[in-house]
Amino acid sequence: MGFVIGNNVQTYVLFAVIAFFAVMIVYFIIKAPMDAKKEKERQEALLDELDEQCESEPDIIETRCRVTRKQCGTKIEGYRIPQSHKLFIVTFTDEDGKETELPVTEDVYLELNENEDGTLATVNGNFFGFCPDDYDGQTSEDLSEGSEE
Repeated sequence: MGFVIGNNVQTYVLFAVIAFFAVMIVYFIIKAPMDAKKEKERQEALLDELDEQCESEPDIIETRCRVTRKQCGTKIEGYRIPQSHKLFIVTFTDEDGKETELPVTEDVYLELNENEDGTLATVNGNFFGFCPDDYDGQTSEDLSEGSEE
């Protein structure tokens, strides 16, 4: 017979369902832009933080030292499926006698010789590079000073 307003339970259920969906639609229409704005602000804050980190360069510490020991080995990890990793450790001794052990890559390990003097560069306590003295005993700094004259 059509739609009749009265004491019919189905009518109240229908109104409740329509009201629920109307409230949900309004909620999402209002909430979506607010969420997008919050997400944009969060991303901008993250980018600002990353920009600050990128603007400050890490401190490179250069130390005169000697390669005193080279060690290589294998580290095995895992129980069910063991995996092995090559480890290359070089010990550097500075002019004050302080020893520093640093992990290096295989190619750096192969290039360095024990009892070789030079300049060790580290960043945040990690190996950055090693510049050996030249064969005639001059450092790379001495050579650069000579080329400026």
